Amino acid sequence: SLYMTRYSSFAEWEKDNALQAKNPTLSADVERASIADGELLEEVDSAVYTFDEDLSFQPHNDIENHHFYQVFAFHVRPGHEKEWHEVVKMVKAAHEKAADGAHWGMYRLMFGGEGGTYIMFTAYNSLADLDSNPESDMRAHDSMSEENWKKVMKLYSEAVQSTRRELFSINPRQSYPPEEWVKAD
Repeated sequence: SLYMTRYSSFAEWEKDNALQAKNPTLSADVERASIADGELLEEVDSAVYTFDEDLSFQPHNDIENHHFYQVFAFHVRPGHEKEWHEVVKMVKAAHEKAADGAHWGMYRLMFGGEGGTYIMFTAYNSLADLDSNPESDMRAHDSMSEENWKKVMKLYSEAVQSTRRELFSINPRQSYPPEEWVKAD
């Protein structure tokens, strides 16, 4: 399971924490839920990621319309941030040229894990939307010269130590969306 809370700033996060701390009913409910969950959980990780606009490509901010998320985690080797940024820049240019509808939001790990970790979120309305991914990737590849493709692959292998890919679906029973999102869906 992946639980996410979005804040526009660290100050907004601090304000939300203060509001929760001042609400004894909510604090007691959270404590009870944590105790109950603790008996079922083997491990819990918590991390803070910040949005990286330069590494994102046509990100969707209308998250209320999406039910599925493809999440890629990239671990960049120490000292290879420059190569990582160059790879993403070239891939973004290829998708731009291909006009293939690709989109993603890229986030950099700020707290809670190994440095050099990035996650890329791509949102979908339905699983059927995933069917166009291979075609989109192929159009982006085809929009590059062979020389640029080789450069991307070389930089990628130098920069990226490991990757992981996951697919998540929104579980309405475990989500707390604003009422206007529910009505709009």
